[in-house]
Amino acid sequence: FNDNYITIKEKPRYKIDTLLGLDKIDDLYDYDKAFDKIHYFDYWIIDKQLDSVYGPYKKNEFLIKFKELNLPDSLKIK
Repeated sequence: FNDNYITIKEKPRYKIDTLLGLDKIDDLYDYDKAFDKIHYFDYWIIDKQLDSVYGPYKKNEFLIKFKELNLPDSLKIK
């Protein structure tokens, strides 16, 4: 983050649960193990000055918006 923007990489539990049926797993240990193996992320950009939120984006959409907003490389998420 910096004075103007915050960038976020989120592993959205609610989406993953629904998409993959993890909400049907009763055992918490099995659930956490399955959740950790999933590589699904949403990306967000928060403009603090305009009080605006952009996202959720897939990584390629995030990078397009990142470039469009001319954000510094220090805010890029790996």
